[in-house]
This record gives sequence, structure tokens and C-alpha cells, in this order.
Amino acid sequence: MVMRRDIGRPATPEAVALERAKLLPASSVDAHEAASDPHPAYLKQAEADALYDAVGTAAAARAAHVGDYHDAPAAPAAETLAGSPHAYQNNGVRPKFVIVQGGTVTSVDLSHNGSAWVDAGATAGGFVVATTHYLRVTYAVAPTVTVFEF
Repeated sequence: MVMRRDIGRPATPEAVALERAKLLPASSVDAHEAASDPHPAYLKQAEADALYDAVGTAAAARAAHVGDYHDAPAAPAAETLAGSPHAYQNNGVRPKFVIVQGGTVTSVDLSHNGSAWVDAGATAGGFVVATTHYLRVTYAVAPTVTVFEF
């Protein structure tokens, strides 16, 4: 880096060292250079190495994680209805395809928050339920509800 002389800064590394030597007593520089750790706040190699996983640790943790988006989808599962109306929330990491069939269903509604509902437009069939969203089934005779992961 070239320093500008017109603002009073030295232009060469030697001149910078000379100016610095004038400002700092020799004992300060000697003490700094002699210290085993003159910069304790700086990141050391051993500390940096500790920030990384050992080889294979991250892969093993990912393989053990249940419901990871990259894992194969879960097998279809029957939803147990707890009474009418029954609200199903998708708590997984993938969208779900929910099939409602049979029974005497009066309405199927969808919601993004569990309180504001929109009529799904049909009382039977397949419905996509996004992650964290809800599907509510109102019925007189319980239908069969099956949940598939995409």
C-alpha cells in the first residue's frame, strides 16, 4: 500500500517502522515479541480445528436424523380421528397428501394457522397439506383418512 506523503504519513515500510519505533518504547516491542500469546483474542489453529466435525461425524448425524427432507418418504399412515371436527396438522418437513374417503363427511377445510379455515371444495379425495398447515374434516360418520409424504 502506498501512503501519501502530503498528509504526513511515511511512504515506505522502513519509514513506517522508524516512525513506529519512535512512538513505542523498545521495551514494549520486546515484551510483545517475547510473549507466548501476545494476541489472546485471535483464533488459534487448535481452536479453529475444534470448530469442524471429525471426518464422518456430520454424515452419521444426518443419517440418524428421522424425517430429514433428503430421506425416503415415510410409508402411508392412517390418521386416527379424535372426533368431529378433526384437525390434522402437518408437522413434518415435507408436504403431505391426505386422502379422505368413505364415511359421511360434511366438509373438508384447509388452514395455514389452525384458526382461519377455507373450504377445500370437496368432501372426499386427495388434499395437499403444506408443512405446518392444517386439514380439518367435519363428519357425521367417520371417514378413512390416509396420510402420504411426497
